[in-house]
Amino acid sequence: MDGKEAFFAMMENISLTDVIVFLLGACYITPLVRKGIKWAGDVIKKTEYKEEAINNAANLAEYHQQSIDIRDGLKKQIEALQETVNGIIARLDKMEEASQAKELNRMRNLLLQSYQYYTSPERNSTLTWTKMEADTFWALFRDYKDMGGDGYMDSDVEPAMNRLVIIQMSDSDAIQALMQSRR
Repeated sequence: MDGKEAFFAMMENISLTDVIVFLLGACYITPLVRKGIKWAGDVIKKTEYKEEAINNAANLAEYHQQSIDIRDGLKKQIEALQETVNGIIARLDKMEEASQAKELNRMRNLLLQSYQYYTSPERNSTLTWTKMEADTFWALFRDYKDMGGDGYMDSDVEPAMNRLVIIQMSDSDAIQALMQSRR
């Protein structure tokens, strides 16, 4: 199993919450690591200057090379971490798109069911609905639109639903008659 397969196998057991926490942590830690690297570089430079006064030229060259090696190693680690974070972000974006598409389909289905029921003369012979039913439908309709839903809902469903007569919740006699007329 190569590194990529091992990574994806490990990612299957990680929840969305774990990924979000990791990403937030990574986003928070990345600037700190950069500041830490800058600070470490500053400390190394100060140390090198002090040691230069103490050590001979041969030791100074050795310390300088160590500093370069440490810096290059940290840079490679940060680049690898950034690649991993970018991969996780891309995967999360795909998951979010798929989730949004599923939610739009679910909402569209609920809206169509309501449309078919309330506008059917066989099921709702008076073509009326209660204020509570209307409020629930329109709240779902707004959510659907906010998520990018459109098309048939705009051209057919919305106008038909706007033609239905709303019975106020305080009119108990009308509500009772409505419920008895429905199938």
